[in-house]
Amino acid sequence: MKKGIATLTLSLVLGLALPLNAQAIPLGTMDSSEYPYIGMIYMGGLFGTGVLIAPDVVLTAAHVADDYTPASSYFLTGPDGLSYEDAFAVASSVVHPPHDPFNGAFDFGLLFLEQPVELATYATLWASDPAELLGMPAELVGYGGNWKRRVGTGSIDGLMDGLLFTERLAEGGDSGGGLFVEIDGQNVLAGTLSFVLFGTYAGPVSDARSFIDEYAPNARWFGETAVDEPIAMPEPPALVLLSAGLFASLLTRRRATREDSSSRNR
Repeated sequence: MKKGIATLTLSLVLGLALPLNAQAIPLGTMDSSEYPYIGMIYMGGLFGTGVLIAPDVVLTAAHVADDYTPASSYFLTGPDGLSYEDAFAVASSVVHPPHDPFNGAFDFGLLFLEQPVELATYATLWASDPAELLGMPAELVGYGGNWKRRVGTGSIDGLMDGLLFTERLAEGGDSGGGLFVEIDGQNVLAGTLSFVLFGTYAGPVSDARSFIDEYAPNARWFGETAVDEPIAMPEPPALVLLSAGLFASLLTRRRATREDSSSRNR
């Protein structure tokens, strides 16, 4: 991390790097088809985790985005940061304006890639009250430990000072990773991993809605239609189609009858 960061912030980072018990996210690679929009962030020797919320926009923690270094910052895709699939250069970064490095508040940042990452889908974000997620099963995903994409299953145990809390511990390198809940069969990003202190704290992404919408207007929010996604028109019921076909057939028959009658009277 950069020199001059407050002692409290440094302790939070160290807490993230040194789990307090054996309940940390387990090591191991994951199937690339699950969470394909999660990647490892490399910042000139430092690393963290990020989530693609648009083809060229990565959501991460502010204390990760704040370490952006021109010409030596990359977003790496794939299950393993050491043998990554692709590397996308980071063109610039921005940190949530209310972020306070002294207490870790609003720990959100965005990275803007020089080239888009072409995926079939990007992360869907939770837009509603985070209190609605209390007690729900959750998954923490990040690249801590051995630079491998890792996942740990727990539950959202509470809201502490506005942050989502789970007893499942993350590790260094998981910062900026995702806290996901499954709703209607879909993985929804509920929070961004921030720090560890007897458990993992994640900032609710709904708290950063205006910040995210300003820089990533095409980000997808659960239960809402994306601005670039056309509204699908419902398919007409089969009975309506059948009736329309019968009506067209009747018109054709009447027209043929009239033409036949007209030719006889000539």
